Amino acid sequence: MKRMKAIPRGETYIWLTAAFLALCIIMIGGMLVLIAVNGIGYFTPREITQFAVKAEDGNREVVLGQVYATEAIPADVALSLGMDPETHPRRFLVRVGNRELVPQDFRWINEPAIVESSTPPNAVCLERTEYGHAYGFVSALRLDALRSVDNAVDAWDALQTTRVVVQEALREARKRERGIIGDLNYRLEAYRREGRNLEHALAEGRISEGDYRDKMAVIEKAREELNLSLRLEQERVDSLKRIAMMPVLFLRTLGTAEETMEIPVASIVRAYKPNIMSTAEILSFYAAKTWEFLSDNPREANAEGGVFPAIFGTVMMVMLMTIVAVPFGVLAALYLREYTAGGPMVRLVRIAVNNLAGVPSI
Repeated sequence: MKRMKAIPRGETYIWLTAAFLALCIIMIGGMLVLIAVNGIGYFTPREITQFAVKAEDGNREVVLGQVYATEAIPADVALSLGMDPETHPRRFLVRVGNRELVPQDFRWINEPAIVESSTPPNAVCLERTEYGHAYGFVSALRLDALRSVDNAVDAWDALQTTRVVVQEALREARKRERGIIGDLNYRLEAYRREGRNLEHALAEGRISEGDYRDKMAVIEKAREELNLSLRLEQERVDSLKRIAMMPVLFLRTLGTAEETMEIPVASIVRAYKPNIMSTAEILSFYAAKTWEFLSDNPREANAEGGVFPAIFGTVMMVMLMTIVAVPFGVLAALYLREYTAGGPMVRLVRIAVNNLAGVPSI
């Protein structure tokens, strides 16, 4: 009888390790693909749909928004609404925005209640720094107290150029606040501390009254000049902010009654018409949203904006921990390899190191 070839000792465990490693790689790859697919769906501009919905009182209500999810209505909910669960009715989760006018950002719309739906080409979505999204139709644009654009088409075109001017003014104002004004305040604080030190020195007898007066006169003169520069710089910043806050967009909304919202252009992060965007515009929009997610600060209670602070904090923590841990790790390795004479404590250290090596770095 022919004997089977013996499997070398330990080879089975090697293959099991390789199999589990391959499984882990497949799971990680699948997770990355899932995140990418969901990210593509999230960053891609959604169509704005206009629904004519039959209300409970028999009247017709118009709802404008973006559909974020579709699902079958649960059987118990369908029965409570007088629907037949066997027909598998659906409902749509619609982001209606316009928080100034409606109490909730999202609402469910049952498919049987929809009389008609359409995707109006001129429907506009505005992403804002606060109050979430706004949906409607551009009606006019007020540039300042004397100038305005009343035609909807011209107002939309003027909005794009006006946003560039407004954002540039806001960036310049923030730059001056963080740069020049911050430096002036720092220097004023330094002079204040110097004056306090002179007062302590006079009280302790380390300087004479005459020296104290002379030095304080120099400090006061320098502080007056800095305060004057600070006032002038603050006036420039306030002027830039006033210029940025002048343009106002008038947005006609739909609902039980038409209303017009006045939205400052300075609060608009992004304005687009998703129903008529070309392929190039969609790709550009996707790239802009991705870059915003990676490089911008969060807003709207972390519901909008980006995750740059989290990325920056993680990178800095890894760098700091690397700077702290590497020298100790290298010294410990040299000691264990070259100088230790063994013993129970060394064995415990080696066990701890081996266990630590098996823990993921995250």
